Amino acid sequence: MAGEIIDYRFFYGPFRTPHDIVKVRGIGEEKYQAIRNLVKTSSSGYSSYYHPPSPPPSQTDPYASGSSNKLNINIATQEELEALPGIGPAKARAIIDYRTRYGKFSKKEDVKNVPGIGDSIYRQIESSIVARGGAVTSNELELAYRNYSEAYRKFQSLQSDPYASYSEMRRAYDRYIETKKEYDRLVAKYGSR
Repeated sequence: MAGEIIDYRFFYGPFRTPHDIVKVRGIGEEKYQAIRNLVKTSSSGYSSYYHPPSPPPSQTDPYASGSSNKLNINIATQEELEALPGIGPAKARAIIDYRTRYGKFSKKEDVKNVPGIGDSIYRQIESSIVARGGAVTSNELELAYRNYSEAYRKFQSLQSDPYASYSEMRRAYDRYIETKKEYDRLVAKYGSR
């Protein structure tokens, strides 16, 4: 019963009056009358740890950014790179080889580290490229988005289930928070330029 009281407080905040304890599953008016002289509430400003969940973004591409017309040099194909001004087949291949050997570019300026791409070529392509993702792939981001969406739906369904226990709701809420943090972390990393 103590666990039910604690879980109730987690989701709904502190009890405002001693009588509010009857809202806890398993405590009714009869139990309250038996313990009413033993319970009190405090107005010391305690608040709930619970924050209502925010749904995942509804856009079809959860990691889309405003720069969709720019080429992401971390995932661009040979043909896409060749379409950039001043980049032919040899330089496109050099970008891919560099990316394969040293990992993804953390910022677009790093493309100047590729042999054959100096300041003059960089100035030609600078406005056409981004370096999103760093070490994050779109597959990793998509998986994080699916986990976040699933955790959100699970928690929402438990909230409307009258038979769900507070401990089930707490586990689902904790999972939701965990997946949201991971998704937000990857979005920030993926979206960095």
